[in-house]
Amino acid sequence: MNLLFTVMNVQPINTLLSAQAIAEMSESRDYLAVVAIDLGTSYSGYAFQTRADCIDHPTRIHAPHWYFGETQLVMNKTISSILFNPQGEFDSFGYEAERKFADLLTDDGETEQESDVTNIYTRDKEQGDANKWYFLRHFKMQLYKEENISQRMNVLDYFEKRIKAINVFSAAIQFLRERALAEFKNAFGDILGQTDVQWVLTVPAIWGDKAKQFMRMAAEKAGIPHAQLMLALEPEVAAFFCKDHEQKCVTNSNSTSLTVKPFDEGCSFLVVDCGGGTVDMTTFRIENGAMKELQQASGGDVGGEKVNQAFFDIWIDVLGEENMAEIQSKYPSEILDFLNSFQLLKQQVNAKKSSVSISLPQCILENISQGSILLDKYKINIKRGKAIIPSSVMWKLFEDPVRKIVQHVESQLHDLRAKEVTNILMVGGFSQCSLLHDRLVEGFKTHRVIRPLECNLAVLKGAVMYGSKPNTICERITRFSYGISSSLPFDQAKYEAEECKKHQNIVDGQVRLEDVFSTFVKYGEPVTPGMKSETKTCRVLNSCGHDIVEVYVSDSAKVPMFVNKGMDGCTKLGVVEINSRGGEVRDRYYDVTMYFGYTELRVTATDKETSQEVEATLKLI
Repeated sequence: MNLLFTVMNVQPINTLLSAQAIAEMSESRDYLAVVAIDLGTSYSGYAFQTRADCIDHPTRIHAPHWYFGETQLVMNKTISSILFNPQGEFDSFGYEAERKFADLLTDDGETEQESDVTNIYTRDKEQGDANKWYFLRHFKMQLYKEENISQRMNVLDYFEKRIKAINVFSAAIQFLRERALAEFKNAFGDILGQTDVQWVLTVPAIWGDKAKQFMRMAAEKAGIPHAQLMLALEPEVAAFFCKDHEQKCVTNSNSTSLTVKPFDEGCSFLVVDCGGGTVDMTTFRIENGAMKELQQASGGDVGGEKVNQAFFDIWIDVLGEENMAEIQSKYPSEILDFLNSFQLLKQQVNAKKSSVSISLPQCILENISQGSILLDKYKINIKRGKAIIPSSVMWKLFEDPVRKIVQHVESQLHDLRAKEVTNILMVGGFSQCSLLHDRLVEGFKTHRVIRPLECNLAVLKGAVMYGSKPNTICERITRFSYGISSSLPFDQAKYEAEECKKHQNIVDGQVRLEDVFSTFVKYGEPVTPGMKSETKTCRVLNSCGHDIVEVYVSDSAKVPMFVNKGMDGCTKLGVVEINSRGGEVRDRYYDVTMYFGYTELRVTATDKETSQEVEATLKLI
């Protein structure tokens, strides 16, 4: 089978889908409830809303409480930790997973074992039965860092054993899904059927298309039907949560709680979504009541976990790596509670306090004398079981991630497309940190910095609202140029460059230019939901009806001429699998069209000879 591509019958880029197709692809049906799942790097949770509340009380969104530690401290989300038994079967999630795994380690710690653990985030040791289990913490970041995402990819557990990523993510989503359904049933009875729920799964805006498709596959494996699942971009839905309703906020005017409606018609604002693993930024303007994206999303892995790790590194330095490894091995539950307590403490660090205090677990107190000299290095005092830490020492823990977040904000605001931005909206768990908020207020005095008091739930609750009104985003900006490899007649005068000559080929007696990047949409181009790309006509020689069209992307502002991997930021994204079910072997021509402006890519194909739409699937992993 030979495959050629040529651009034919070009249609305008702003041609829209039919009204029926738009309704089917972008409108939420009249579901009885919308349930959103936020699987975060540090914390995860779910929230739901009945359709009746959506109409009569749109801000009435239920998010459960979670409890951790011996004090049963109430939290809005649970920790993103998951435990599998030695057979690779799901056991528990969240605080329950941490507690059970700590018990497993404690039981094994009663026997003498050697350990070369460096810290709680990365361990490599053999230790009895506990080593046979699979425990993962902050596993979402492994997906962010993975370049070759696939169904076969693995992630590393606590002992650096490999386990299939799709099983980990689907098990986590399934746990949250089942908990949400059970809680809804307890509140409202058995009125909710399998097809009565609109599910919304949040993903970072800076994630690529492969990672998004991976999350959809994990959610469907977890039991969420394809037609009932929507992916939502985290900074978008957080902005949506704050846009339409009066919010209690902290602003830089007087640092007190105010009830305001942050965004009116025509207002432009930058969303800074600071999570545990990543920071996600997107700029919007309110137009006709909807949100129009002005810039491509940006950000990086500079979330709150960087501060947590820097804090734990202090105690590794004070007590020594080997000693801390032994402490973790013998008293894992105390160390886990200690780290979770710091998660709350770091929100209180600000310029007004000269010091902060945190209760030390007994396992550290018993060994603290060995590190007394190094305590002086960090100017830490121990009083009545608490570590008194100077604010100057705490500030250094925040220095690197805060500096990088400020740089990202500066980069976004210096873009000409953001010249009208007057507001900075802080959301996400790390935004609760007073030091980060104060630094943004100080660094951007000409802007109003807004931090909703529920900033840690803005994504989750916004996702619920988005599930009922997905058309709230009227325009997005493409982060890549998308295209396919095409074949054009070779024009000696037009393609005289040496690079062009390398791509000459003779097909059916005609000299052609191969491997041309034939563009659907360009980098930085505005697209609206329902927008139809240029149609590319693909010729397949000796086709039996099962064909593949390769799709490429480029993150360069300059659209590449050829699909050379690595040049001009060009990489292969995936393929369009076409099944025309024609039976006979013949040359086929397909019109392939992609649709942009949604949170996920969509594609259609038509057999030109029969004018019939054929089955087309975009496979990225």
